Amino acid sequence: RTYEGLYALDITDISAGQVTVELIVDFSSQNINLNHYEFSVENGTIVYNVMTNGGARQTWMIEQGGSPILLYSGNDCCYKPLLVNL
Repeated sequence: RTYEGLYALDITDISAGQVTVELIVDFSSQNINLNHYEFSVENGTIVYNVMTNGGARQTWMIEQGGSPILLYSGNDCCYKPLLVNL
């Protein structure tokens, strides 16, 4: 976890000492911060909470290979996102 973005790590060839890092969401370019909450990952989909520089709390979802989709923006606080595969 980082406060500058969300990254994917490919450790397929870790025995050879190779790890690939890919930036999935760049928070700094969007003027948002991961607001001390975890994120949830399920089958290539990530849901995460952020706080904008203006103080709004937001919940976003991104599917593998897609663009982030805003699910919520407002002042409600302190909820942890959780994806559940039913």
